[in-house]
Amino acid sequence: MINEKITFLLVDDHPMFRAGVKQTLEETFKKSTILEAESISSAQDVINSNSIDLIFLDINLPDGNGLEFLRKLNNEKKPVKVIMLTMYDSNELFHEALELGTDGYLTKDSSDDEIKVAVNSILKGHRYISSSLTEKLIAKKTEEEDTKSIIASLTPTEKKILRFVSELKTSKEIGEKLFIHYRTVENHRTNICVKLGLKGNNALLKFAIQNKGLI
Repeated sequence: MINEKITFLLVDDHPMFRAGVKQTLEETFKKSTILEAESISSAQDVINSNSIDLIFLDINLPDGNGLEFLRKLNNEKKPVKVIMLTMYDSNELFHEALELGTDGYLTKDSSDDEIKVAVNSILKGHRYISSSLTEKLIAKKTEEEDTKSIIASLTPTEKKILRFVSELKTSKEIGEKLFIHYRTVENHRTNICVKLGLKGNNALLKFAIQNKGLI
């Protein structure tokens, strides 16, 4: 694959990042052509005028979402490989990218060696996921599952109170919602903290906000 003529398209709005990836590709794929675009609209223009083999596509671009652009490429049945680039270890973005059929998923801090391995693997017809990202996502998923399990152990009233806490409601406001005394709410909050292993004045509030989607 290294000696084949390959046309790459780097779609990212940070010139220095594009320059770094370009240098890595030029060193390994010496016969390659490397085109650049800083937005979805400019990328579309390049694609319309050139035959592209592999696109490095940032998820966050000035004029839109890279995942939506990938969806558009799929709908147009463009015969092109795509590596999604991200700064985040988001399970949601990761799984959406996989559902859209991305050929690769790399973090922007991937090493030069990993970029080379990813390109070679993808050009051979395989899918490549950043090793560091895989570890982070597995750890994050495990943490989320543990949190869900702990929340599930709460009583129905405790779950309601935790949900109200995530909405920034005070103990008095929660008491009015549930028709109980605010001191009873505070007792529930203390019990919730014990069950969740939380310590500190704002620990429960931080937990509720961070895990609002799981409550």
